[in-house]
Amino acid sequence: ILEYQLGDPRDDYNDAIEILQGLTASSFQFPKKHDAFFLLATIYDELKQTNSAKKIWDQLAKQESNTIHKAKANLALGDYLFEQENPLEAIRYYNRALLIYDQLASDEAKYDRFKTYYRLLWANYKSAKLMEVVFAGEQTLENIYLETDLIARERIKQDTIDLIGRVIFEIDNLNQAKQILSRDN
Repeated sequence: ILEYQLGDPRDDYNDAIEILQGLTASSFQFPKKHDAFFLLATIYDELKQTNSAKKIWDQLAKQESNTIHKAKANLALGDYLFEQENPLEAIRYYNRALLIYDQLASDEAKYDRFKTYYRLLWANYKSAKLMEVVFAGEQTLENIYLETDLIARERIKQDTIDLIGRVIFEIDNLNQAKQILSRDN
């Protein structure tokens, strides 16, 4: 067992990929096929095999039922587009993910929804959609308690406050700035 644990982790990934590809084959009837696809895409992401992961995320994002995997696929596609310097297109996928998270009642969905608003904060800022930055920032701060890692919580809080501050500065309109600052949140 010790030898197996100390081996090259890529070998473990390759074994997992082989098994998951078998489970996701179109001819194989497996009730948890979406779970297998999700794991396969996650492994490809981990191995930096972006094109393989993206193909699976695309498939999961197009499934009919609104599941956590469909939401996470939209989130992953949004992240991919954001990394490719395409924040406007990323916003579209983040919003799709939010619509799904809003229909799911799990703690995982609530946390992912919070993290999606944080991503929207940045994507909207990079897209110069200033009022959307404020809205995403409000949603992020309102749900900051969901982040259990105190260091991450403080970083997210500071980023959010900084970006809202930049927006207020960039708006350069005293009345609009007063309106933003006087909100209840």
